[in-house]
Amino acid sequence: MSLSHWEYQEVFKDIDYCIVGAGIVGSCTAIFLREQFPEAKILILERGSLPQGASTKNAGFACFGSVSEILDDHEHMSQDEIRDLIKLRIDGLNLLKSLVPAEVMDYKEWGGYEVFDDASANIYTEQIQNYNRLVEEASGLQNCFSLMPSKFDLQFGKQMIFNQYEGQLNPVKMLFHLHKRIRQEGTTILFGANISNYEIEDEGAVLNLENGTKVETKNAVFCTNAFSKKFFPDFNVRAARNQVMVSTPIEGLQPKGTFHFDKGYVYFRNIGNRLLIGGARNLDPITETTEAFGANDKIKQHLRSLVAEKILPGKDVHYEQEWSGIIAVGDSKVPHIKKINNHCFAAFRLGGMGVAIGSKVAEKLTHMIVNKV
Repeated sequence: MSLSHWEYQEVFKDIDYCIVGAGIVGSCTAIFLREQFPEAKILILERGSLPQGASTKNAGFACFGSVSEILDDHEHMSQDEIRDLIKLRIDGLNLLKSLVPAEVMDYKEWGGYEVFDDASANIYTEQIQNYNRLVEEASGLQNCFSLMPSKFDLQFGKQMIFNQYEGQLNPVKMLFHLHKRIRQEGTTILFGANISNYEIEDEGAVLNLENGTKVETKNAVFCTNAFSKKFFPDFNVRAARNQVMVSTPIEGLQPKGTFHFDKGYVYFRNIGNRLLIGGARNLDPITETTEAFGANDKIKQHLRSLVAEKILPGKDVHYEQEWSGIIAVGDSKVPHIKKINNHCFAAFRLGGMGVAIGSKVAEKLTHMIVNKV
């Protein structure tokens, strides 16, 4: 693609930092780099018309892990690793709330609930005291989890676990606020800029766009999460798709807050008087290990059955929207924050917790870029 004199001068000439990806990590990295380098020329390249992946296609949970999910993590993580991960998530949520006012992103700290059948009750409830101690050690938050009788007429088990610190938000409003700040600070965001490949040079990098444009930059910063395998095939990361559905308005909808089921693989919440339900990729892990957006009828039917039998029994529920979001997972839940060389850096594999850890990952990435370590 040929560029006009003004396009080249204002957008592509003398780029100090080119960030690939306009999601949570890329956007926060731009903000933190601007704080460090007020005069730098920063460009963000985003392949989609909106950020791809999960930054705006998630379920709007401001969460940091349910009891059953933490218990499952103990199968392959040490106590110290889990504590560090909880701290990263809680610190990240606090940092995000310092960047985006609560009222701007419709943040509501209504609390979160974990539901389970009676047969699993003892397995989870006996961990409450241990995990309260773990959360307090990680963050200072006291009495995070508590056992309570089931409410909202849910038909899972007689008890549920309440997390008083969990919240919900509007991820698009959150990200658009970050983008507004980025532009006001002088950073350019280009949408529809898909990178085919890149080349690392002695004093920078060249990013080759599919339209033929070559973007030369002193520093390339990849914040591509689920789509990072294309650029870093040797790193342990894989894409995972999640299905999400939202109902039409439901009169008298009771559940208010965020809800977790089946080790966190299934989640539901209210959006006003609509019900959102999603997840269950563990039912078909091979199909859902993909970078391709799309529907999985087997999973959708399972989610509908949960609504009909367990969540809103007796209600005639209709669905008006559905989508899929792509997250990045791996053999560990610890995110990759990598220095490729002195002019190329990357952060990805957020493990489905991008809302919680995205801003903190960006802060750590920025520290690495500034200090070249």
